[in-house]
Amino acid sequence: MLWLVGIAIVVLVAAVAVLAAHLVRERRIRKLRTFTGNWPVRPVLPEQIDSVFRPTEFGPGHETEVVFLGRGPYVIDGGTSDAEAWMLAVLAKRAECLFEFGTCTGKTAYLWARNSPPHAKIVTVTLAPEGRRDHRAEASDDPRDVEYAVRESNYSAFVYSDTDVSHKVEQLSPGHILMLEN
Repeated sequence: MLWLVGIAIVVLVAAVAVLAAHLVRERRIRKLRTFTGNWPVRPVLPEQIDSVFRPTEFGPGHETEVVFLGRGPYVIDGGTSDAEAWMLAVLAKRAECLFEFGTCTGKTAYLWARNSPPHAKIVTVTLAPEGRRDHRAEASDDPRDVEYAVRESNYSAFVYSDTDVSHKVEQLSPGHILMLEN
C-alpha cells in the first residue's frame, strides 16, 4: 500500500512541476520578460522619449495636462496602461495626423482626438466583429497573438463614438483597406 502512496506523490509532484512550468511560461509571454525578469527592450524614462515629460519640482509640467480617460484597476485585453495612455495623449497635443493599428475599445483614438489640435486627423484600423470568423492567420503568427487580436475585435461602437470629437476619427477595417488598394 505504501508504494501506491509513493506513486501518488510522484504523480502529484510531476503535475505541480508541469503546471508551474506552464505558469512561468505564460507569465513570461504576457509580461514580455525573460525568465530572469529582464525586459527584451531597454526601459527608458519618459523624459528620454520627449523633453515634454521632463519633470519640474511639482511633477510633470503644465504642457502634459490632457483630457484623460483611464482604465483604473480594470484590465482590458489590448488596452494601454494609464501611463501609456497619458503619454500618448500628451504627444497628441502637437500631432496633426495619427494612425493606430488595432482600435480595440477606441480609447486611444478618443484620447488623441480629444487632445490633438482641432484640425488633426486620426485614422484607426481594426478587425470588425463580423470579420473575425474570416480572419486567416499567417503560418508565422503566434497563435496566442492571433487569439488576442481576434478577441479584441469585438467592438462595433467605440469610446469616441457619438462624442464631439468623433469627426476627427476615421475608422477602417481590413475590408476598407483592400478597397482602397484596388
